[in-house]
Amino acid sequence: MSPKIDPKDVRVVAQWLRSEIRVPFVVVGGSAIQLEVPVATKDVDILVSGTDLARVDSAMEGRADAHPLDPATGTLRGTRLSKGRSSIDVDFLSAGPFGGDDFLHYVRGPGSRIHEGTRRARPEVVFYMRLSLDDWRENVPSIERDLRGGVPESTLDRAVAVAHRFGRSQRIRERVDAVRKILQRLDSTRE
Repeated sequence: MSPKIDPKDVRVVAQWLRSEIRVPFVVVGGSAIQLEVPVATKDVDILVSGTDLARVDSAMEGRADAHPLDPATGTLRGTRLSKGRSSIDVDFLSAGPFGGDDFLHYVRGPGSRIHEGTRRARPEVVFYMRLSLDDWRENVPSIERDLRGGVPESTLDRAVAVAHRFGRSQRIRERVDAVRKILQRLDSTRE
């Protein structure tokens, strides 16, 4: 596992993306949640369009500061960026599984805010993304970590509101209810 991402690592990645890779992006995942509460995340998650993911892939060829994207195909692709003494894991996520271009447009607007010159998704957008995936249960520990760290529980309901924009509110509501039950069970076993 990589070391914890420091907020300065997010700035390094954002600057690299703007100056070297030159694709529009939004920081998502734990690196976006760090604006709300201090969380330990192991990588910087970057949301791009499907077209821009292909551009990122092309831009990685022959670079000394980052490995080619891995795996070779798919909607989640990773690399390791080397800048100075830092080695930062970066995951690129295509907007496709979350609602495509409509979702990306939303996240680049009201679904994010600008911090230090970089767009970062709001917590409800991050929770929506985590709950949208087929393997959403794997993201429950991250949601639990964020809630225990101080992200308000109402963020789960706001994730359902985000899902409603993209016609997915029933599925996300069911998953939010399941997350709440899982967290209640964990709380009862800790008492």
